[in-house]
Amino acid sequence: MPGYTCDENKQFQTCSEGFFYLSSTFECLRFCPDGYFIQEESNTCEKCSPNCKTCEKNPNLCKTCSNDTFYDESINSCISKCKDGTYIETIVNACLKCDKTCLTCIGKEKWECLSCDINSELKLINGYCTKKCSEKLIEIQNSGDCIDFNDCFESLTFNYPKIFSIASINFKANLEYKLNENCLQYKDDISISWGPIPDVIISDDKLRIEVPVYKLIDGNMMINVDLKYNNQTFKSLSGNSVMITNKVIIYLKFLKNKKL
Repeated sequence: MPGYTCDENKQFQTCSEGFFYLSSTFECLRFCPDGYFIQEESNTCEKCSPNCKTCEKNPNLCKTCSNDTFYDESINSCISKCKDGTYIETIVNACLKCDKTCLTCIGKEKWECLSCDINSELKLINGYCTKKCSEKLIEIQNSGDCIDFNDCFESLTFNYPKIFSIASINFKANLEYKLNENCLQYKDDISISWGPIPDVIISDDKLRIEVPVYKLIDGNMMINVDLKYNNQTFKSLSGNSVMITNKVIIYLKFLKNKKL
């Protein structure tokens, strides 16, 4: 559709209703291209700010951003560096809000903080801004850092007999574990606590227990062991041993002999 005024070179200067004049190309367009916005008063396409890939209403009111700038929704503008309380989301090329506890962050989750407000009582612990270690984390002595000791084990095995005869040897159970390299420094600070068992004999390294057969009672035996750091339990293991009594043993022997 032609514009309704032209210059001496027959190039559009103004456009019909529903079209917008782009002076850089002397065209009348249905829609303004990227980098331009519709100026309704003059019915023209006006250039956006250099930071804006697209904009609306005025040059600085960005909708999307050019390369190397990021959209800040709070000011509807594109900036070269995200401000405190926001982080760069490269997929949408925007500054998005951190969790409310973070001053700076790398993501929206509460464990993705990089720093905390110095005027608050919060401190940075394993990515959290918190007054104390969050659930499942334990504070390391003399450092203020937090750690999940459950992630420290390269291997962890709790060995105990599922079925046990009190007519044989003493009842024995043991714990075997290996720490990964990141946690070797805490080896001497990890303690082991066995649940209440009558007259239990515990090895010097606390990894093995033994209960004399004459101290065992008929039925089931529950056995528990806790791994602790600074008296805080971070791992609990339990097992149940079914005890075969003398009466059961004699009965089983009777059945065996009867079959013969």
